[in-house]
Amino acid sequence: GSTFDARVLKDALDHGFNVPPGKFYLVDASYANTPQFIAPYRGTRYHLQEQGRVQQRP
Repeated sequence: GSTFDARVLKDALDHGFNVPPGKFYLVDASYANTPQFIAPYRGTRYHLQEQGRVQQRP
C-alpha cells in the first residue's frame, strides 16, 4: 500500500539517497508531490500518443 511505499522512500532518504539538484523523479500516484518527486494527477488518464515525440538530448 501507499503507506509502505512512503516508509520505504523515507528510509532511503534518511540513509543517503538524494535527488540531484534541479532534477526530479516521476513517481506513482500513491506518493505525495514534493519538489523532488512528482506524481500524476489522480483520476487523469495519460496517453503517450498525446504527448508527441520525445526528443533525446545529445
